[in-house]
Amino acid sequence: MRMLVSFLLLIFLFLGGCAQLSQINFPTIGFNNAPIEQIIPQRVNVPQEELAADVKAVLAGLIYQMYMAPGMPKEIVFVSGGEHQLYDPTFDYSGFAIRNIDIVTHEMIGNDRVRLGGVIHFEDPVYRRTAVRYLARYQVTRDRVLIEESSINPIQPTFPKIVTFYVPEEAFTGVNTRSFNDFYSWYTFAAQNAVNMDPTAAEVAERQRWEQMSMIDKIRNPRVVSPSRYIVMVFSLDRILGNGSLNINFADSSRSCPTTSHESVTMIDDRGWKIGMVGAELAIDDWSNQVFINVGYAPGGDFRLFSGYPMLVGSFTTTKNYTSVSDSEYTAGPLEKGQRFLNPRQRDDARLIQRRLSEFGFYRMEVDGLFGPGSLSALQAFKQRKGLGDNANWDMMTQMELFAGSGL
Repeated sequence: MRMLVSFLLLIFLFLGGCAQLSQINFPTIGFNNAPIEQIIPQRVNVPQEELAADVKAVLAGLIYQMYMAPGMPKEIVFVSGGEHQLYDPTFDYSGFAIRNIDIVTHEMIGNDRVRLGGVIHFEDPVYRRTAVRYLARYQVTRDRVLIEESSINPIQPTFPKIVTFYVPEEAFTGVNTRSFNDFYSWYTFAAQNAVNMDPTAAEVAERQRWEQMSMIDKIRNPRVVSPSRYIVMVFSLDRILGNGSLNINFADSSRSCPTTSHESVTMIDDRGWKIGMVGAELAIDDWSNQVFINVGYAPGGDFRLFSGYPMLVGSFTTTKNYTSVSDSEYTAGPLEKGQRFLNPRQRDDARLIQRRLSEFGFYRMEVDGLFGPGSLSALQAFKQRKGLGDNANWDMMTQMELFAGSGL
């Protein structure tokens, strides 16, 4: 059987978005050249080259419909009169790329019908995730695939990924938070203004000296850290559906799961991506008196029948990240993960940007922390090369692309 789309899904996994879909050319095919292949059900990482032509065609059709992309290939036909539920009015998939596709069911029904089912996983540039179950019944003819029934259903996460920022209360002074109308606005503000929880070399050395001190010496020479007012901002990177909920509370250990939220928590819900905010007086990096921000999760709905909920899905300490990582073990840093947002107007941040642009060959001037015309020109050239726009605007997506693979 000749393939309907040469490396279609592989291309889409890396590029994502409906614009790229419309640029793919679909070769003429003939489905009667070989029998339909049977795929052993498996969960993840089905090699693209092992997918049968009919599977590629159906998945391509579902993706076109979900993204509402123009130019559906004529070889893929959604039979009129059939039941097709591929539209989610609460969610726009156009900002998300496909991270993975699971094939759970691929079986014959009778002599000439096939059922295909599984899960499609999505991810956006700030690592928000969601997933849907898909199911399709279709028939293969000599020159096309006829999809008779198709549907998708969003999936409630079983263990959502949580990130937390400590934002000084004064950062909100003069800020019109009413202009923050979506998850991305709040996340960018938090990353840009939060305390950097990665310790400096001097702090690491001080921590090592402190750990070597005896208990008596620690009592005689206490390390004093003055508390300040912070807004603790908690973000769920997984889409939580329906009556699923997050609970946020403070504790003196990382093992207690909050069943109810702290009394002053404000919760924002952007189409399922939840943001929790609570004000508190905290002493950041006080090693003797850690405070834990514990996040509990309850999926609601039918999940209430299962024990173990609410469960602890995140525990964040006020101590900085002193956990060491071996040189041979790569870990994405806060800049490439979007957990800290650089400000080119600050010289230290501007130096980081200039140095990274220099490593890519776009910036050939002195790394001086002055983000002037030369830096802007280099940034614009980088964005053009990466398909991020013909401008020199500094934003979170540009930062994450620039620092990808840097470990920073």
